[in-house]
Amino acid sequence: MLARTGTGTRSARGIFVALLLVIGVAAAACGSGAGGSAGGGAVRGPASPAPGEPGEPAGGEAPGRDLDVALAGPLPAIGARIVKTASLAVEVEQGAFSDRFERVSLIAGRFGGYVSSSSVSGTEERGGTIVIRVPAVSFERALADLRRLGEVTEEEISGEDVTDQFVDLEARLRNWRAQEAVLLDLMERARTIRDTITVQNQLQQVQLTIEEIQGQLRLLDDRTSLSTISIVLTEPGAAVPKPGEGPSIGRAWRDALDGFLAVIAAVIVGLGYAVPLALMALLVWVVVRRQRPRPAAAG
Repeated sequence: MLARTGTGTRSARGIFVALLLVIGVAAAACGSGAGGSAGGGAVRGPASPAPGEPGEPAGGEAPGRDLDVALAGPLPAIGARIVKTASLAVEVEQGAFSDRFERVSLIAGRFGGYVSSSSVSGTEERGGTIVIRVPAVSFERALADLRRLGEVTEEEISGEDVTDQFVDLEARLRNWRAQEAVLLDLMERARTIRDTITVQNQLQQVQLTIEEIQGQLRLLDDRTSLSTISIVLTEPGAAVPKPGEGPSIGRAWRDALDGFLAVIAAVIVGLGYAVPLALMALLVWVVVRRQRPRPAAAG
């Protein structure tokens, strides 16, 4: 058996200690994102071992210092991020529904938005719902134009501040990217198959977490950069449709459950009629059988 060289031992020990540091920071990253970013100060990893202490690789370079450098420095400032939504109910003149419905699409396009969904009902007195997405900076101006389509009978506006969620996710993403950089460096320095597999497994987990955080950030960015406005347009006398009314899996399950319960109720009602009738028929059969003359016994 070949003995391992001193250099190989120090390299494996350095990679092992560095992996422990990265795993330690990974465990702390999820809980320190919001707290470390609230003041906009530096977010640092675990302290590196002092020169000469156990775990220091050859050359006096402590694993984890690259991680500290990557995490140092203030987080970039994030402005207020607000999710804006609104819903309007507008009654238009008789016969003007088609024109007003089309103008909603034109208003969305004028401000750089688009139609997300729409539905129309009725033949004589028409009504419909249309949902548009417009840039948040044009939210108020788009609402002002939509109010001019007719008489506003209902209006609801809401805003949700998600700035804290952005700050927390950005801080976590910064930490995980720093760990990814350290693991990529360790991958290049790995000398054995075992070290390579160990680093690769940890790297895959880190990269998966980065992708999940990026997905959450993209979703929040879409909700804050584009506002959602639902408009219900109706002519006088038309039934007022509800925003978002339409086929859905949840409604289908509820309808199926209601149908099942209706069948059970019908069966119970039917049994309520059938059981007494069956008992009466049985009673009549017993009485008739008893009154029937018995055949004379053979002499």
